[in-house]
Amino acid sequence: MGEGIARALAAGPMIFEAFKKAGTSPALAYREYYELWNRGYRFRQNLGNVLRALAARRWTASLAIALFSRQRFQDFLLKAIHS
Repeated sequence: MGEGIARALAAGPMIFEAFKKAGTSPALAYREYYELWNRGYRFRQNLGNVLRALAARRWTASLAIALFSRQRFQDFLLKAIHS
């Protein structure tokens, strides 16, 4: 499943959980949802930003290829993306 659709499908339960914790206050629910989203997705978003920046230039793209060829880095990425 694509990363975007997974986040979209996770939004419903996260919103429900946010309102459950915050009661009926939309402002508190928003803050709670923001914290839930950060716990679940911020690391992956930051990792994606770094990897896209590496791929943007020729010399950093070759560095990215060298990183991707390492089994430990592949294991790290898979764990980070699918956690």
